[in-house]
Amino acid sequence: MIEVKNLSVSFNSKAVLNNLSIEIKKGSFTAIIGPNGCGKSTLVKAVAGLISTDSGVIIVDGKLRNKYKRKEFARKVAFLMQFGTSCDGVTARDLVEYGRNPYRRLFKRQTKEDEEIIEWAIEKTHLREFENRMLNKLSGGERQRAFLAMAIAQQTEVLILDEPTNHLDIKYQYETLNLVKKLNQESNITVICILHDINQALRYSDNIIVMKEGRIVTNGATETCVTKELMQDVYEIKCDVIKRRGVCCIDVF
Repeated sequence: MIEVKNLSVSFNSKAVLNNLSIEIKKGSFTAIIGPNGCGKSTLVKAVAGLISTDSGVIIVDGKLRNKYKRKEFARKVAFLMQFGTSCDGVTARDLVEYGRNPYRRLFKRQTKEDEEIIEWAIEKTHLREFENRMLNKLSGGERQRAFLAMAIAQQTEVLILDEPTNHLDIKYQYETLNLVKKLNQESNITVICILHDINQALRYSDNIIVMKEGRIVTNGATETCVTKELMQDVYEIKCDVIKRRGVCCIDVF
């Protein structure tokens, strides 16, 4: 379980998150949605320990996040940023191999297990055809898949994704989310995923966090949380919330 208690974050004296408290259950697929600038990325970066906070505590598996050693936390939580940086002199395969760094001892070579996991991550994310190409020569979508492969190669209990379908063609958007959902269901990985597409969030998540202006508007089971009144309040859109083949979706009009 991940617990966030009374979390506040500001940048240049401007409040971005205001006294947030949430609990994310172990093994859940939690989607985070909300308008641009509402604090979604700031929230997940705080959970991942990538930014400083003004107040509040973050607890991961019963232990304060700031009490984890760096490699210990990297074996617990993997984080895929919204914009993967391009590194000179690094191939897609090199990047995936970095995902095994939390398990390696200093100056030790890859184990057979490392190699098997790297191969598995490459196959799952369809990187094979360009695994030996330089990152800075890949398209945005190809690079995004390489960073996803690195994240799943970490073999963590928690996977945090900040808009993982960014830059991906529609085919790969659904392949990516299907893969993440499969990992969630088969390996009981806790997934926290920011999604821009509301219908994708409704389709894949079992829990949802809806944010607006640095606060949480609602948080709970996806099926019951999202209503047309909520969409009007948060996104200022008129829509119906309907079920198609057992899955909730919004129909904007």
